[in-house]
Parts: sequence; structure tokens; C-alpha cells
Amino acid sequence: METLALHSFFYCLIAFSSTMLQFCIAADTISPGQTVSGIQTLVSSDQVFELGFFSSGNNESWYLGIWYKKTPGVLVWIANQNSPVTDPSGVFTISSNGTLVLLNQSNHTIWYSNPSRPAHIPVAQLLGSGNLLIDNVTSTSESYLWKSSDYPINTWLPGMLIGKDMSNGLN
Repeated sequence: METLALHSFFYCLIAFSSTMLQFCIAADTISPGQTVSGIQTLVSSDQVFELGFFSSGNNESWYLGIWYKKTPGVLVWIANQNSPVTDPSGVFTISSNGTLVLLNQSNHTIWYSNPSRPAHIPVAQLLGSGNLLIDNVTSTSESYLWKSSDYPINTWLPGMLIGKDMSNGLN
């Protein structure tokens, strides 16, 4: 009986530890069924950029953005710059077709990406360049479904291009 209890204890301890480890390790990707909310963030693999929620200072307007991890005040991209979430309970996720979605506390869509085509097995990844990409897990091409650098704010990052993208018509 003691052996069964001991095995059960260790099983629970291992399951709990692996769950907690997932929360402690910074990930740079998000897949369908996963979310970023509250103080959770995605961090680029080189630890330079971070994606998450931030407040405009009054704690009444919350935004989903990308910033330099070591200098959080330097924003490089904002998803919902024209439609803030009114409290810190927003949720960021990726749908099964590859659309990034930002939901408010009432589960209403505040912002969404517009991928160039549906994804079969989508994943969003925050790169070391500060670019958030949507791609198929199985893709071997450089033809991404969507990228945040196509929607810049007032920060210029290395590798960003100026001009019209003939493949999608964006300026």
C-alpha cells in the first residue's frame, strides 16, 4: 500500500513539475489551442524581443505588442493600436486556420490578422528580428502566411523593407 501511495506521489510530483516548467521556460511560438494572456509572453529564441500585453500607463487601455526585452518601453509593433482592451484580461491565440486573434474579457474579437491563405498546421513565431510570423509547421519555403513587419508602427528594424510588396499589394 505504501508503495502505491509513493508511486502516486512521485507521478503527481513529476506531472506538476513538468507543467510548472512549461510556464517557466519562455517560448517563441504559439500554436492553435495555446494562448498568451495576462503577464505571459513569447520571447524570441535569442532573448532580444518579447511579445505580450502592456498598458499605456493608465491601466485602462491594454495593447498586444512586441518590444525589446531589455528595454520594454521601446515598442516595435502593436496589434490593436486603434482598439485597446479595457483591462488586462485580453487573450491572444492562433486559430486552426492560421489567423492570429486578440479577444477581450467578453471573448469578443478586438483584432485579427489576415493571412494570405489558410494554414494546414499553423504556428506563429517571434523571431530574433522582432518579426512575428505565421507559417505552416511543415513549410519549407520562405513564403509566410502573414508577418508583423508588413504592419510597422514608428520603429524601423533591420531587414524591414520600404515599398510595395507585389505579392500581397501592401505598401
